[in-house]
Amino acid sequence: MWNNCGLISILFSLVISILATILYFFGNLPLIFIPVAISLLIAIIMLILLTVLLTKKDYRIQICLNSVLGQIIFSILGTIAFSMIYLSRLLIPISIINSILIFFNAFFFALMMISFAMFIYCLRIHCINQISTNENEKV
Repeated sequence: MWNNCGLISILFSLVISILATILYFFGNLPLIFIPVAISLLIAIIMLILLTVLLTKKDYRIQICLNSVLGQIIFSILGTIAFSMIYLSRLLIPISIINSILIFFNAFFFALMMISFAMFIYCLRIHCINQISTNENEKV
């Protein structure tokens, strides 16, 4: 589940979330509730897409999902949880707690997007290998 790519994606997510938290804490992101709501929407769409992909019986999809499934589920659930917590605290002015919530929301959202990109990259590699294998068999 947590291979080298997973650890690198966690490091990138930490950097992105630290930058987002610093920007929010110093007041440079006054309308942060809009990106938080969008991240909640994207996480719900990804959860629906993941359930559809899990029902597919294509071996390429299964191989690629097995490599990042835990990371994707972890990041989707974290994004949904922290987005909902932040949006429920929306009327409270900037505080340390809101900054912490923004940190975790940005972390899980970045992790979700990087994990999904790794899944798409894995599918691309398997599809290219399948196409090149089929072309070699035709010759």
